[in-house]
Order: sequence, then structure tokens, then C-alpha cells
Amino acid sequence: MSLQHLFVQRFAKRRSRLLTTIVAIGASLTLAVGCASSPGVANQSAASSSAAASESSAPAQSPEPSSAASSSATASDTASDETPAAASSTAPSAADTFPVTVTASNGNVTVAAKPVSIASLSPTATEMLYAIGAGDQVTVVDKNADYPADLSKARVDAYQLNVEALTAYKPDLVVTVGSSPDQEAKFKALGMTMIAETAPANLDGTYAQINQLGQVTGHAAEAAALVTKMKGQVAAIAAQAPVETRPLTYYYELDQTYYSVTSATFIGSVLADLGLVSIADKAKGAAAAGGYPQLDSEFILRANPDYIFLADTICCGQSAASVKARDGWSALSAVSDGRILELNDNIASRWGPRIVDLLESVAAEMKEHAVPQ
Repeated sequence: MSLQHLFVQRFAKRRSRLLTTIVAIGASLTLAVGCASSPGVANQSAASSSAAASESSAPAQSPEPSSAASSSATASDTASDETPAAASSTAPSAADTFPVTVTASNGNVTVAAKPVSIASLSPTATEMLYAIGAGDQVTVVDKNADYPADLSKARVDAYQLNVEALTAYKPDLVVTVGSSPDQEAKFKALGMTMIAETAPANLDGTYAQINQLGQVTGHAAEAAALVTKMKGQVAAIAAQAPVETRPLTYYYELDQTYYSVTSATFIGSVLADLGLVSIADKAKGAAAAGGYPQLDSEFILRANPDYIFLADTICCGQSAASVKARDGWSALSAVSDGRILELNDNIASRWGPRIVDLLESVAAEMKEHAVPQ
């Protein structure tokens, strides 16, 4: 769905369709958001088509991130992939038996038999499905899905979804980050079982979604093994993080108009594991924006963050060089001391298994460019 943004409807049509939810984070599930000019950040985790925004991919993602989208908390992987939505709470079953009933973002969902044709309308969900060994069951994906690298499947536009057109693929399970009541009614009328996995609020939500997808696809054991592996990796990365005498601050850039994330978002909760605190926490209206406020240059300059994380390198062409060229930004300690980390938009806007890669990149940056105490 978006680890909700689901990441801000930045994560809503990446600014054309840019910024929903990690993150909530998933906050809510990082579809395509192209680097755009209009402001707005819908929560990546929320619902319906905007829900998918947070995960979108850059220029074809341009999700599961790029520019923020308008309005704040409704939408839900850039592709683009929202303000984080609640994660499901179902534990993995002892055996892959069907029928199986799980509680997803769209309520209780019963899957009658092991699906053989899955329509994955979320780049984040697609990554999860392949990671648990259900890739062979996936027959159609969202047009912004770009991972695994050799992904070769039929494509549909989850942002402008023609539910009837999906019948050509005869899906017995549809996985999405959210849908409108009208779409849900159509899915049901056409005999399609639909499960919504919106951007979670934290890593526990990611783990819950992986386990849930394992249950409904017949890969509960593989899902449980993946979660165990991820937990071990996250713990190891956090344990190796530098121990600081004070909390270190960061500015997390969703697009070049200064949309950012607070510590209350999915990505914020992930970075908190490394002892990092977002400067956006103190921004006026941050809570009302669902944790995805639009800052201004003056606010960032006054905050003088210890680190700058760019999640708009693909969508919007931002880099350490472009940041340094901004008026007044060369005076920031993060700029003068080289503490700017260029992230992969898609990884940064999704809450799937590769969130571990993002965490590892940030931890490595903290070691290589330590903040003087």
C-alpha cells in the first residue's frame, strides 16, 4: 500500500499523481506520481484510488513517491503510492488451508480456495507477493509496479481502474490499497474477492500485511519466514546504529516543494528506530496534514537538520548538488558536511520487504557521515 503510504498522495497522483500515504506509511500503500507543481499531500494510507498513490513509481514511478498531492488525509504504494491506515491483525495459520478469513482494511474477507489468478493493484503488494513465493499466482499488476526487476505481467492503471476490464484476467483475488464503495460493489457483483492493504503506521503493520497475504495465497509459512528474517535484519541494523548524546534530526523531502513527513508517519516510525527525529514534527499544521506537512525553505533553514533524506531523486531529479544550489541551503550543516542521502523513490514510498534496504542505507549514512557531538 504506500512500510502509508501509503506516504502521501504524494502519494495521490504523484502530484499530478504524486505524494499517499508510508507511510503510512502506509502510512498508508507509496501510484505514479510525477514530479509536479501543485501542492498537496494526501495520506498514503487511505482509500480508494488515491490510496494507491503513495506507492507509485517514479516517472513510471513518478510510487509505491514523488510530489505531494493535494489534500491531506484520504488516500493510500509510487509508484505512489497516505496517512497510514490500520494494519490487519491476523496471525499466520499453521497450515495453508482454505477457506480462510482475514481482517483487512476493507473488513473481514473470506478467500474460498487458493487463488490461481491474482490481480495486484499495488506496487507494494506486488513486492510482498513475490517475496513470499506467490509471484506465479499473480497474473496482472498495476502499471507502476517495477519490482522484482524481471517482473513481466499484464498491466492495468489502478488509478483509473476499469473494474469490468479486470474480468479479462479472471482474477479470483484482487489485492489493492483501497477502493471506492462503487468499485467494491462491482468487484462483488463480478465475483471477485478483494482485499485492501493500506499503508500501515509502522513496521508491525508491514509484518501483519505480509503474514495476511501469506494466508490468503497459500504461502503462510513463507510469509512467516520472511517476517522473521526482516525482524532480525531490522534489529541488527538498529543495534549497529551510532549511539548519540542527543536525538539527531532530519529533513525528509518528498518533493521539491518541501512536503515532508513527521515522526508519526510510517517512515518516521522506521527512522525512529535509528534514533532520528523529524524537523517536521514542529511544523505548524503537521498533525492536521496527517503527518505530511508542506514546509518552507525558511523553516528548514532555521531547523538546520542534521541529515537530509531525498525521496524525490527519480520523480523530481533532486540531488545533493541541486539541494546545495538552493538559495541559502549551503549554510546548512547537513549540506556543508555532506550529510545528504539520495534515496530510491520507489523504495522510500513503499512499505514492503525493501524497507529494510532503506533502513540500512540510512544507518550506513549515519556511520559514514557522523554528526559531531
